[in-house]
Amino acid sequence: MVNMSCPTDEVIEKYALGRASESESIEWEEHLLSCASCVERAEELDAFIAVLAKATADDGSIGDSYEERSEPRARTDELLEIAFLAGDRVTCRAIDRSVHGLGLLSPRRLLPGMSVRVVKEGRITGAVVRNCATDAHSSDLFRVGLCVHGDVRVVA
Repeated sequence: MVNMSCPTDEVIEKYALGRASESESIEWEEHLLSCASCVERAEELDAFIAVLAKATADDGSIGDSYEERSEPRARTDELLEIAFLAGDRVTCRAIDRSVHGLGLLSPRRLLPGMSVRVVKEGRITGAVVRNCATDAHSSDLFRVGLCVHGDVRVVA
C-alpha cells in the first residue's frame, strides 16, 4: 500500500525514463531501501518496460542506431553490473567505452530512455539507455549503448 511519503507515479516514471534530477534519483533510491510497496511498484514498472521493449520492433532494434556515435570509442572487455529501478541487477560485458558512453552485451533487453546504474568494483554511476538491438552474433544477447552521466559514487 502506497503511503503519504511515497513518491507519485509521475516521479517514478520520470526516474525510470532517465528524466529525474540527480537529487530526485538519490531520494527515490534511498526510499526504495525502506519501502516494500514501492519496490513492488518499481518491479511492475520494470516488467511493463521490458514488455514494451520486446514489442517495439520486429527487427530487434530500438532507439538510435548503435553505430551512431558522437565520440570515438575504445575497445574493452570487462564484466560489470547494471542495476535497475526495482533494485535487481544483471551482469553485462562492456565491449567499448568513450568519455560519455559505454557499449555492452546484455542478456536483458533494455528500453531506450531507461535510467540504470552501472556498478563496478563498489563504484556506481548513473546512465541512460540510448539504444538496444539483438546482437548479430548471438540471439540471446543484446547490444546496448549507454550514455553515462553524473559523478561516480562509492557504494558501501
